[in-house]
Amino acid sequence: MIKVVLKRPVLLFILVMSITEAMATLVYNQSELVAAIKTAKPGDSILLSSTSKWQNTVINFEAIGTKDNPIVLAGFPNAVILSGNSSIAIGGDYLEVSNLYFINGFAKERAVIEFRTKDKLANHCRITNCKIENYSKPTRFDSDSWIIFWGKYNRFDHNYIGDKLNGGCTIIVELNDAKSQQNFHSIDSNFIAGRSSLASNTGETIRIGVSRYSMTSSNTIVKDNLFYHVNGEVEIISVKSCNNQIINNTFFECEGNVVLRHGQNTTVANNIFIGNNKPYTGGVRAIDSGHVIKNNVFVGLSGNRFRSAFTVMNAVPNSLPSRYLHVKDVTISNNLFLNCENILFGSGKDVERTLAPSNVVFKNNTIIGQKKIAIIDFNNDGGIKLSNNSTNIASIVKSGFQLTPKNIPIPFFTTQNAIQQLKNYLEQNFSAQINLKELHWLTLPNSIFETKNNEVKNGVFGPDELIQLTNFFASATDNSIVELKSGRYLLTKEFVITKKIVVRAQGNVEFVNGTDKTINGFFIIGEGGSLDISGVTFNANFKDAGDVQAGISTPKDGLLHHYTLKVSNCIFKDFNESGYNPIRGTKNSLADKIEISDCQFSGSAGTCIDFSAEKEDKGIYNVEDLLIENCVFYNNLGPAINVYRGGTDESTTGPSVTINHCVFDNVDNREQSFVVKLLGAQYARVTNSIFNNSGSGGRSIWFEELSWDDIKVDYCNFYKSGRVQTFHNKLLGKHNINIDPHFQSGYKISKTSALYKKGADAENIGLK
Repeated sequence: MIKVVLKRPVLLFILVMSITEAMATLVYNQSELVAAIKTAKPGDSILLSSTSKWQNTVINFEAIGTKDNPIVLAGFPNAVILSGNSSIAIGGDYLEVSNLYFINGFAKERAVIEFRTKDKLANHCRITNCKIENYSKPTRFDSDSWIIFWGKYNRFDHNYIGDKLNGGCTIIVELNDAKSQQNFHSIDSNFIAGRSSLASNTGETIRIGVSRYSMTSSNTIVKDNLFYHVNGEVEIISVKSCNNQIINNTFFECEGNVVLRHGQNTTVANNIFIGNNKPYTGGVRAIDSGHVIKNNVFVGLSGNRFRSAFTVMNAVPNSLPSRYLHVKDVTISNNLFLNCENILFGSGKDVERTLAPSNVVFKNNTIIGQKKIAIIDFNNDGGIKLSNNSTNIASIVKSGFQLTPKNIPIPFFTTQNAIQQLKNYLEQNFSAQINLKELHWLTLPNSIFETKNNEVKNGVFGPDELIQLTNFFASATDNSIVELKSGRYLLTKEFVITKKIVVRAQGNVEFVNGTDKTINGFFIIGEGGSLDISGVTFNANFKDAGDVQAGISTPKDGLLHHYTLKVSNCIFKDFNESGYNPIRGTKNSLADKIEISDCQFSGSAGTCIDFSAEKEDKGIYNVEDLLIENCVFYNNLGPAINVYRGGTDESTTGPSVTINHCVFDNVDNREQSFVVKLLGAQYARVTNSIFNNSGSGGRSIWFEELSWDDIKVDYCNFYKSGRVQTFHNKLLGKHNINIDPHFQSGYKISKTSALYKKGADAENIGLK
C-alpha cells in the first residue's frame, strides 16, 4: 500500500477535485483496500492497482466526505476489472467511485452497485465512468438488480450498462425507507447497451419506486441517457412514484415504453424514440394524473396496444395501488409523431378497466406519415380533449386536427446514421413544431456497427468420424458449416452446440443411439449455441440400443442466453416414451425464433414439438416466435405441438405461433386429448392445415385465449377430429371445412380434391 500526500489540485481521470491537502493511497489487494477505506478522510483518494487481480472483491465503501472534499475510490491508471463475485456498496456522504469495470461474473448476495451499506445510506454520492458487462446470474430466473439507489441526492452517470439476461430490474430507485424518499437522484449520461427480452415480467431497465409508495415523491431525474435495443419487457422505464423527470433521452430500436405506471406529476420531455419500423417499438404509456408529456419526437414506432407510440390507459374504478389508477389532468403537447402506427386513448379497456380518462389534453401535436395511423379513443366520452393538432393524413382529420400541406417528405432512416439523419430532417422541416434546442442528440457508438471477421471453420465428416465431429463442435466458430456424409451415425453421447452452427446432410444421414445407455438427446443447444440443421433422420428406436430422450433440446437446467433453431427436411421417429420429445425447450430457456419446415414426425409417445416447460402461470414462456410449416405429424400417440404461457401478465408480447400447411393424421386420439395446444399464445395463426382422425377423444386445437390475444384459425380441414376449444369463441374464420382429404402417397392432395389450391394463399389446404 503506497500513500502520497497531495498539496495541489488533482485531476483524477474525469473527476476534478479541489484539495488543499489530501492523501492518495494506491492499494494492491482487498485487505489494503479495507484498511484504506477505514482511515479515509475528506479529500482522500483510494486507487486500485490495475496490475492486481480483483476477483471476488466485495467492497464496502463506507466513509464521510464533504461537498468540497469528497472521498474518491477509483481504478488506476485507466480502469480496474472486478470479476467473479464482486460488488460495491456505498454508505456515507460525498463519496465518488469511478473507473471500476464489473465484467465476467455476478454478485451472489446483493446488487452489483448499491447506494447503501449495512449501516449507512448514501447521500450526495456518485458512481461515474464504470461498466457492468457479462454480469448476469447463471440462470434466467435467479433474479437480482444491478444498481440500487437508497438515500438522497445520489448520481449515476457516464456509465456503460451491458445486456442483463436474468430476471430483475437493472436499476432500481428505492423509496422503501423514509430517508430515501424525496431523494432527488440523477441517472444521467449513461449508455444502456441492451436488454434482451426476458419473456416475463421483471425485465424493466429502470424502476423508480414501487406500488406501495407510489403516492410518495421521488424527484428522480433520468436524462441524457442512450437506450439501445432495450427489449426486456413492455416497461423500459417504470415510474412508480411522484414528481419525476424523464428528459433528453434517446431510445433506439427499443421494444417497450416509458411507462408512468403509478404516481403523479411526472414530466416526460425532449426525448427521442427511434423505432426504425421494427415490431413492438413504442413510446410513452400514461396512467394516473398530473403528467406533462411534451416536445418528444416519436419516429417509426410500430408497436400496438401497450407498446404503442402513445398510450393513455383506462383505469380500474376504486383501484388498489397495484392496479390502474384514473388518468386525469394530463397534458400531451408539442410532440412530433413521424410514421408511427398507433396512438391509443383508453387502451386496456375491458370488464375490469372501465374508468375512462378525463381532462386529458392532446394539443399542438404534429402527426406525419405515409400511411394511416390508428388514432383510437376507446371511450369517445369527451375525456380526451383534442385541439390545434396537425397532420398530413387526410383520413384522420377530425375536430381538433387541421390538415398540413401534403408535400412533407418522409425519409427512410438507415440504422447506422439514423440519429444524424433525423436531426437534419427535423431542422429542415419541423423547427417550428419542435423546440430543437432542447433536444440532446446522443449518437450511437461506432463499436455497435463493427463486424468481427473471425475465421469460420468448416468440416466434412462421415459415420466413422464421430470423435472428430464431436471435437469439431467443441472448437467450432460462429457460422461454422458441417457437412455430413451419407450413413448411420451411432452416437455414444449427445452433441453439445455452443456456437451458431449449420449442419447439412449430403445424402441419407441417420442418427441413432449406438450404446445400451440412455442419452439426453442427439443435439443439446448449450450456452451461446444456435443450430440450423437439414436433411437428417433422428431415429430414437434403433434395435436394442438405449433410449434417446430428445432429438434436439436445450439443457435440463435451461439457458441464460437466447438461441435460435432452424430445422428443415428432417425426419423424427419413434421417441416412444411419454416424456421424450423430438424437439423441446426446457425450463428456463428461451428461443428468439424457431423455424421447422418440411419435416416428418411419427411414432412419438410424447409431444413432438414441446415448449411448455414453464408452469408457474406468471407469463413466462420458452419461445418468442415459432413457425411450423409444411410438416407432417402421423401415427403419434402423443400430441403434435404444445406451447404454454400461463397467467394474465401483460408485460410481454409472445409467444407468437404460426402453423401453416401442415398435416396431422392419427395424432393423440386418447380421451380428453389434444393435437395442438397453444395456451397463452398472444399471436397465433393456424392456417391451410389438415386435421385427419386426430384429437378425436378431445381437441384438435386447444386455446384459452385472453381478450387481447390475436388468434385466428382459418382455411383448415377438420375430418373425424376433435373440436377447437376456445374461451372467447371468436377465433374461427369462415373458411374451415370438414371433408375426407383422400390423401395420396406422401400426404399429397389430388388435383380433383376440394382441398386443391383452396388455401388462403391459393396453395393446397395441407402440404404445398
